[in-house]
Amino acid sequence: MDAKLQKFQGTVAKSSVPLLRLMDELLHNKLDGTTPNVNKLLADAGDVLRMLSSAFCDMSHKRKELIMPDLHYSFQSLCSPQNKITDLLFGDDLSAKVKNIADAQ
Repeated sequence: MDAKLQKFQGTVAKSSVPLLRLMDELLHNKLDGTTPNVNKLLADAGDVLRMLSSAFCDMSHKRKELIMPDLHYSFQSLCSPQNKITDLLFGDDLSAKVKNIADAQ
C-alpha cells in the first residue's frame, strides 16, 4: 500500500512544477509589464491538469482496492480497475451492476 501512496504523492508533487512555472511566468509578466505567453501558460496549465487527473485516478483505484475486502465476494468484481470511474467511485450505473450480480446468484 505504501508504494501506491508514494506514487500518488509523487504525482501530486510533480504537478507543482508546471504550476510553479505558470505562477513564475505570470509574476514576471506582472512585474515587467509584459504580455503573458498564452500558449505557454495553457501548456503548463494542461500539464497540471493531466498530472492531477492521474493522481485522482490512482487514488480512486486505491480506494476501491481498500474497500474490496469488506465486500461480499460476489460484489468484489465491482472494485475491478476495468469498472470505469466517473464522478462516482463505482461509475454511474452501480445499481444496475449490483442488480445484475444479485440476479445471477
